[in-house]
Amino acid sequence: MKRFFLISNFLIFLSLAISIYFVSKTYLEFIKYKSLNKKSLAKITEWEITENKGVFTLSAKYDYFVEGKNFSGKIFFENKKFFNYQAAFEELNKLAKKKWEVWYSSKNFEISNIEKHFPIKNGIYSIISVIIFIYFIFLKKRIKVI
Repeated sequence: MKRFFLISNFLIFLSLAISIYFVSKTYLEFIKYKSLNKKSLAKITEWEITENKGVFTLSAKYDYFVEGKNFSGKIFFENKKFFNYQAAFEELNKLAKKKWEVWYSSKNFEISNIEKHFPIKNGIYSIISVIIFIYFIFLKKRIKVI
């Protein structure tokens, strides 16, 4: 019986730690999402293809103007990964032809991003991890009663 309580306490602690991680990550991403509340046209100044362990990724430096001042930023296209240089180069050419808008914070114009995504994936992970945490607590209490 003592072994059960050690294992159940470990699982509760582990699920709590995982829940805290995902909930805090979701919260921080949501705060960033909400802070990017204004748009402006962006001019891409430099494109780059980088290789890391056989995977090619794209990044870009951009400039934008807000209230007559010039600001710059850099974005790493995390969702665009390629296994050969040619495919990355072709995607870069497609992206280079696009007109880009930049999202920036109305409180701090230097905080910006070209892509604004709601943190749905981490939100789902947060919900699942909290449900698992509650399940382990319920399971421990339920087994104590029996």
